[in-house]
Amino acid sequence: MTDFSQMKVGKKKAFFHPNSPKMASLMLPGVMPPPPQSVDYTTRVTSWPMFDNDTLGNCTVAAIGHLIQLYSSYTKPAPLVMSNANIINTYSDVGGYVSGDSSTDNGAVEQDVLNYWMNHGVPVNDIVNKITGFAKINVAKKTELQYALYWFGGAYIGIDLPLAWQSTSNWEMPSNLMGANAPGSWGGHAIPVVAYDQDYLTVITWGEKVQLSWAAYESFVDESWAVVDALWANQQGKCPANNFDWSQLLADMSLIQQGVV
Repeated sequence: MTDFSQMKVGKKKAFFHPNSPKMASLMLPGVMPPPPQSVDYTTRVTSWPMFDNDTLGNCTVAAIGHLIQLYSSYTKPAPLVMSNANIINTYSDVGGYVSGDSSTDNGAVEQDVLNYWMNHGVPVNDIVNKITGFAKINVAKKTELQYALYWFGGAYIGIDLPLAWQSTSNWEMPSNLMGANAPGSWGGHAIPVVAYDQDYLTVITWGEKVQLSWAAYESFVDESWAVVDALWANQQGKCPANNFDWSQLLADMSLIQQGVV
């Protein structure tokens, strides 16, 4: 049986910049083909690193490490995998963690991580990876997440974990939201979504694939982001050039950059 009880969580309360673009507003009007009934971008990834998330609350950075690994598994001869040192240094820059000082291991805000990824970039192998931008997904709109995953190769979400999920890798909607089933009773956690079908999302956490039901996604997730990374956007058929307002995304990102170091 899976035992996640000793693993670390570290996503702070969701924050939304007033200029954060919304996925819905960037989807151009008109007839769009429905998203596929299922998408699975895990087939070229043989293993997912822990990234020290078993000992540190660095999930917000570990999640972007997993996304970079996924993107590059499809677009590079060999996947780009952040080192633990790169993960920890990024966590220190964004979350204020001081290596060896547990009192500073307090997690981070997802949008702070996204801003850092966009403005400063994160080191991986011999390059610095920067994203083009990101957009807020409406958790109540299933198709927004489906399009984001299909188009961009993954999504970056924050979830208020219940204690009841510590011993299972199938995160189902409980019959009630009290006690050990209460959202956040375990803590906030950042994870990437890497696949979906009609019943479940597949997320990566603590080096494992976990199934998250759509009902649980809608009830426990407090933030969900589409991430645009050039590592993925050069994939033919995956880049939504005809259905996505790139100029508006870039304008929105510029507004955020003006107020973010």
